[in-house]
Amino acid sequence: MNTLCRLIGTAALTAMVGSGMIGCQANGKRLPTEEAPTRVGAYGYYWRKEQPKAVPAAAPAPAPKSDPCNPVIGPDMMTTKQGFPTGDMASSHVMLQEVFPSMVKANSNFPYKIYVSNLTNATLSNVMVTATSMQNRQIVTSTPQATSSGPNGETRWFIGDLAPGKCAVIDATAKASGVGNSSTCLTVSYANSLCSNLQVVQPAIALTHKVTPNATVCDAINATFEVKNTGSGPATNVKVAETLPAGMTTMDGATTYTFDAGTLTQGQSKPFSLGLKTTKPGTYVIPSKVTADDGLFAQSEPQTVKVTQPALKIVAECPQGGLVGRTGRPLTFKFTVTNSGDAPAATTVSATAPSNATFVSADNGGTGGPGGTTWNLGSLAPGATKTVSMTVNASAGGAISTTATASAPCATAVTAPCSATMQGLPDVGTLVSDDDGVVNVGVNHDYVCEVKNQGMVPLTNVKMTMEIPSAITFISSAQPNKMENGKLVFEVGTLAVGQSKSWRFTAKATTPGEHLVSGITTCSELKTPVRDDELTNYVKE
Repeated sequence: MNTLCRLIGTAALTAMVGSGMIGCQANGKRLPTEEAPTRVGAYGYYWRKEQPKAVPAAAPAPAPKSDPCNPVIGPDMMTTKQGFPTGDMASSHVMLQEVFPSMVKANSNFPYKIYVSNLTNATLSNVMVTATSMQNRQIVTSTPQATSSGPNGETRWFIGDLAPGKCAVIDATAKASGVGNSSTCLTVSYANSLCSNLQVVQPAIALTHKVTPNATVCDAINATFEVKNTGSGPATNVKVAETLPAGMTTMDGATTYTFDAGTLTQGQSKPFSLGLKTTKPGTYVIPSKVTADDGLFAQSEPQTVKVTQPALKIVAECPQGGLVGRTGRPLTFKFTVTNSGDAPAATTVSATAPSNATFVSADNGGTGGPGGTTWNLGSLAPGATKTVSMTVNASAGGAISTTATASAPCATAVTAPCSATMQGLPDVGTLVSDDDGVVNVGVNHDYVCEVKNQGMVPLTNVKMTMEIPSAITFISSAQPNKMENGKLVFEVGTLAVGQSKSWRFTAKATTPGEHLVSGITTCSELKTPVRDDELTNYVKE
């Protein structure tokens, strides 16, 4: 190895013994040598001792696929590196290498790495990388954590001890806030020394916190805190603790909160966040304080959050009742909704399907059917009112009832019942027929009878009384029947609206001729009997 001995005085000569130098001349003095001297600059000479020929070494093992001290630079990445302190890698102790994208977007996070390599054969102590300037670049996060602890607020990364030939990687995420160039200037320091030093420190703590300024009763209120050691030396047993105002709790229901920050080194800060909730609207003031050993104490500026809540009211306007016929009668139900709260309400109104009625239409985009009618009113501002209506067709007498419900997130649902009383009209339809109008005398012949409730109210005590000529003899029927005043009476009973009942009876004629069979139907709801006739021509074979 050919080593340069640069001497300031003869006392430095002894440091060259292990380097392969045998002699050196400095300040006019020459040491014994085995070769002719070679002059180097103005400082002296060196002599190189003849070294035995080296035996060829075995081929080096292939380099590992991934070497953290020699990063692979991708096509879209850039790198810069320099040796410290001389700028020359051969004579420097530490190499810094930056790896970053060749182009980034403003205000977007990008990866940023700094490789710190020990070029010496000795451990370097207290290694620290300092960004002496940082133009249009901010460190978002980094591992190890960056601190702004320099005299002018420089960004620093403390590496600590760095073993011989080893490297440390500062893995950071950065951001450039403006368009143009983004640059940093780095330096590295280390201290291998034996010192006796007594440090006098004065830690101090500071606390800041923020809360969501506006929320509803149903929202989670986010509170963020940051406690920081703004003094010198460590602050120990740092704790943030406070009691919440009445009506406010943490998300798990606690009325107090505590954050143990532990020990904070000089300039170190720790953030934490807290979810809060309230049980009622109002304005809440949230204080916060921090304490630490040695009587350290600080308070943050109290933060205020305004909590609001929508509140709904609904009023129904019911239609008047009246008579309803076979075709029904349209009825319109109206509902007025008001937001009486102090927060917007995303309001929905729903009305149940009325009994004895069918849906016809709804205004304001309402949709209806057998399951009821629904309106989506969108956001209803505080104090705002909106009216919706639906029209149904009454199909029977009695109560036509519905209930409307107004609801919105974070608001208590409210209801309004509404009904109209309809008086239905009775009507009955009858039929007496047979399958064949010409029948042989003495042959059994079937007549068909039918009664139908064609009105809007149930029919009770329904009877069909048969007027049968003496030439026709009644034989049988499955329908209950009896003889009253010499006439055949079929008992039908009660028929619901739209219900019908039919049956057959068997008879035969004893003499030929045109014989008329009549059915006279009565019920309690109608004063006038309803009659239906069937003429059959009986012939003799």
